[in-house]
Amino acid sequence: MGADLSENLLSHNPLKDKVRCDAGALCFPGGSFDVAFESNLLHHVQSPEAVVREMARVSRRHLVLIEPNALNPLMFAFVALTPTERGALRFTPRSMRRLLESCGVEPMAVFATGMITQELTPALLLPILGLFDFAFPLGEYVVAIGVKPGAR
Repeated sequence: MGADLSENLLSHNPLKDKVRCDAGALCFPGGSFDVAFESNLLHHVQSPEAVVREMARVSRRHLVLIEPNALNPLMFAFVALTPTERGALRFTPRSMRRLLESCGVEPMAVFATGMITQELTPALLLPILGLFDFAFPLGEYVVAIGVKPGAR
């Protein structure tokens, strides 16, 4: 099941099951999914905490968050120069861990990884940058995996 507030993005999403709703007030009953997943959303919202709390509400077990890593020099430069992306300056592995904890979700794994930017990395560089698909502090994206208390 996919969800987005943008009718345009939903129209381009290949998923069969999708619904238009606000991430801060998801239109699903509590415990509807085993996993709630977001990628590149939190840095565009006013209250990432509200979104993560909603994700925790609709998930029975796990949450997966993926956001740009402000510690990556190239990502930092990109988001600093792009007004619509500036919210990403607040996300690092440490801040993502704190975000999960502040929403009552136990962090299982939080790490930075990768050097490939979707739709922006030239194809010629993919084989080289693919070598960075491992956890390291300056990775381009932070991946945070959390579990709801008592759901292990």
